[in-house]
Amino acid sequence: MKKTKLLLLFACGIILFSCNLNTGQKSIDDIKTEYFRQDSIKEALATEYFRHDSIDALQIKGYSVKKISGKHNGYGEKTEIEYQSLPQILAETKKESEKEMWTKEHFQSEIKMEKFIYVGGQIILHIERTTIGSANTEFFTIIIKDSDENEILRKTLKSDIPDPSYSNDTWRNFALCSVDKRIKTPFFVYVVDAIEEEAFKFEVNAIKK
Repeated sequence: MKKTKLLLLFACGIILFSCNLNTGQKSIDDIKTEYFRQDSIKEALATEYFRHDSIDALQIKGYSVKKISGKHNGYGEKTEIEYQSLPQILAETKKESEKEMWTKEHFQSEIKMEKFIYVGGQIILHIERTTIGSANTEFFTIIIKDSDENEILRKTLKSDIPDPSYSNDTWRNFALCSVDKRIKTPFFVYVVDAIEEEAFKFEVNAIKK
C-alpha cells in the first residue's frame, strides 16, 4: 500500500512538473511571437512613413539652413550645419551601390537599416576652431526642436580628433547626427559648444520645386 502511494505521488509530481514546463515553454513561445509581431508592425510603419516621405520629397528640391543666433570667440572660426532627409540618404546609397556594384542582398540590407536609423534624416555638423582641443566634437551637443520649440532629439557627440585646415590656422572637424524620429520643416537645430558663451541656433526649411 505504501509502495502504491509513493508511486502515485511520484507520478503526480512528474505530471505537475511537465505542466509547469509546458506552461513555461508556452510563455517563451508567446514572448517570441509577440516580439516578431511588434517587429513586423514597426517595419510596416517604417514602410508607410517612407511612402509618405517619398511623396512629399517629390515636391522638395532641397533644404535651406539659416543661422538665427550664436557667435564665435575666435577669429576665423565656423559653425555650420547641413540637413539630409531620408529620401536623400537612400538616393545617395543607391548611387553608391551602383558605383561599387553591391549585391542585391547587400543593397537591401543597407536600405532596411537606413530606414530605421534615419527616419527623420540626419544633421551634418561642420566646425572650425583655433585650437585642436576646442575642435574636438566631444564638447558639442546637438539639440533639435520643432517649430513650437518642443525638443525632439538631444545628442552629445563622441570624441573625435580634428584635422588641421590648410587654408588658415584653424582646426576643422565634422560629425553626423542621425534623427530617429519623423520631423517636419521648419525646425530648429541648436549646436551647444561647451566653450562658447551661447548656443548656435539654425532654422531648417524645405525648398519647394
